[in-house]
Amino acid sequence: MAAARGRVLAGLLFLAGCGGEELPRQDVALLQALRAPESLVETRGILHLPAAAGCGRVRRGPANVLRAELALPDPSAGGHTLHLVGSNNTGKPVRAEVRLDGEPVGELVLAAGFTAPALPLPAGGSGGRATVELTFSVPWIARFAGHPVNDLAGAVALRYLAVLPAGTEPAPLLEQVDGAPDALLPSGWSRAVPVGLLRDGVLRLSAEGTEGARLTVRWWDAGAGEDLLERTFALDGPRDVALELSRSDAERSWLAIRAGDGDVRLGAAALEATRERPNVVLIVVDTLRADAVVDDDGNSPLPGIGRLARDGVVFTRCFSHASLTLPSHASLFSSRPPHEHGVANNAANPVDGLPLVAEALGRAGYTTGSVVSIASLRDVRHVRLARGFDVRFPCDWNIAWADDAALRTERLLACVGTARPLFLFVHLADPHEPYRPHDGGAGAEADLSWNGTPLGRWPLSTPERFQRNLPLSPGANRFAVEADVPFVVYDLRCRVDGELVPVAFEEGGRREPARRAVVRIDNATGAARAAQLDVWAFDRLDADEARARYAREVEYTDAHVESLLAELDRRGLYDSSLIVFTSDHGEALGDHDLIGHGRNLFDELLHVPLIVKPPRGHPWGPGEGAGPRVDARFVRHVDVVPTLLELLELPALPGQRGVSLLGSDADGERVLVAETHSAGRYLCLRDERFKLVLHAETGAFTMYDLAEDPGETADVFARCSGLRPGWPDRLRAHLEESLGHAPAPVDAARRRELEALGYVDD
Repeated sequence: MAAARGRVLAGLLFLAGCGGEELPRQDVALLQALRAPESLVETRGILHLPAAAGCGRVRRGPANVLRAELALPDPSAGGHTLHLVGSNNTGKPVRAEVRLDGEPVGELVLAAGFTAPALPLPAGGSGGRATVELTFSVPWIARFAGHPVNDLAGAVALRYLAVLPAGTEPAPLLEQVDGAPDALLPSGWSRAVPVGLLRDGVLRLSAEGTEGARLTVRWWDAGAGEDLLERTFALDGPRDVALELSRSDAERSWLAIRAGDGDVRLGAAALEATRERPNVVLIVVDTLRADAVVDDDGNSPLPGIGRLARDGVVFTRCFSHASLTLPSHASLFSSRPPHEHGVANNAANPVDGLPLVAEALGRAGYTTGSVVSIASLRDVRHVRLARGFDVRFPCDWNIAWADDAALRTERLLACVGTARPLFLFVHLADPHEPYRPHDGGAGAEADLSWNGTPLGRWPLSTPERFQRNLPLSPGANRFAVEADVPFVVYDLRCRVDGELVPVAFEEGGRREPARRAVVRIDNATGAARAAQLDVWAFDRLDADEARARYAREVEYTDAHVESLLAELDRRGLYDSSLIVFTSDHGEALGDHDLIGHGRNLFDELLHVPLIVKPPRGHPWGPGEGAGPRVDARFVRHVDVVPTLLELLELPALPGQRGVSLLGSDADGERVLVAETHSAGRYLCLRDERFKLVLHAETGAFTMYDLAEDPGETADVFARCSGLRPGWPDRLRAHLEESLGHAPAPVDAARRRELEALGYVDD
């Protein structure tokens, strides 16, 4: 083993079955997590900050303070050197005051961009442990290698912190850390992985070590910031270790392992538990029309969604409570309409104390994880709908495409433990405007120029952003976009020294269709400066091309749904899981002369797919090989959580307004309450026959007879309002309640994200 250690001075931990035996499928997630580069915590003086922060080896005081305990290797004659590796995203140098065991020892200067500063530490001392504290002039955050950091302007994203003998360069060690997998955990190395909430379970490890080696296993409660359990085992030879975890109530716990006084080889790792309830997977595809997925007989031409339809119950007449993403999800998660939960638009927060399904499932023993793909749901920083999720993988762009969501979903599945059932929420954004062509063609292009100097041509039909460093001359500077086809500038930002500066449209405008747009950026300093320009523009489509591209977007998204189901299959989770598939809202594709969503409450925006696949063998399912079971009842998003909780035999969500779909409709007719507060304020009530819409600004009503006029073209309020006599007063009361919720403040960064998605009017 000593010879092997020389080959992998900083390698990765590889876990395999003992004696060649195949480990159970439910252990795959833990094995993959422990062998992943992200699990590395420490390698003889080098801390990998993302994992170290998660398992408590690195503490954050204020957002700009980093505290860590580091092993000090035996120094050379020159003492030690402190190294820091990361990315400075502020656009200007950042300073960090350094203290060692409480004493100031100097300052690090982090250059803009990739940065790897070093600071010689005072000579003297021997190997041991020391506390390092860094106080930055800006906030810091831990980030994995290769992880996008475009949304972190104003912060430093750190990867490694190291104390090494003077003259030792960290780069060769870091290269080996990233690329040399091996079965060894060398002495002094440690790894950690998040495992969610583990109230009941047994951790089993098989390990052997060199003479005198010890293996330390530690559980850390990241929420409370305290140890749950720490045990050290002597490994003079092969040994099987079992740790009971039945007394752990941590909502966010980490497993850490460390080798000491010798090298350790792990042969197996498993979390064992008896699942009393199935896993739950909620898949929400943004902006997905019901008629793009299944027909009235429950059949789908799409392989992924079609598989769910064949294995589940297809509700052909399900309706959302909003034509915007965040309000719709709030209703889906809480089983309450928008006027009650308080989320009127994509910048709002729910009312305090709103019960949410993730919290309910967490209390019932589930590990809960989320993957979201759009800025309006990027709940880690903005939205209290994140309550109850143990593990969150948000997106780093305004919109993240399905391939990115797939990678984050695989990472989440690799991180969560298997001792508890899993509630996984996966949000896919691809059908959302702007629609990508997915046809392999070059598409439209635009000519770009800066102060009259051509910058080349740029594609308008792909998701790439134009990002360029440009000289900002004193006075007025102009950036121009010109094309032969109409286009829309979805997002345009300019930074100078890391700070956003004002931009003004002289021609065209943000989200205004045009063939030419000119933006002025002023420099009043009298000196030339460096500007970082970030532009996202897309071609504007007519209804025919919008429908064609939308169909290809749906096919592309379905391919990733199919891949997700295959990944669940590979992990042995598909058959045993309860899977719910739906959309937050639909999309207008020329209907009522509109393309997009959020601006009205017509059925093309509210009618969404809903498929519920129970665990295999459940009596509510369609039966083996029977094909889709179709339910044509009029149902709503608020009915989803009550159905899910009844299937799991769990108590109802407090204050839920929906009813379970497992039973009959003997309790009365369902009525949909929906609203939107985007380009205008509209509220509606809808049942199987009629829809009544309140135009909030004018107080006027419009009514549609959906049986006679499914396209919603003729107003019948004058002659049919008496058939639903209480509805006008109900809508007025709902409007008053909705307007009574305090609006959420929208900071500049949040506003720009929503503007880029078309949710904030200039």
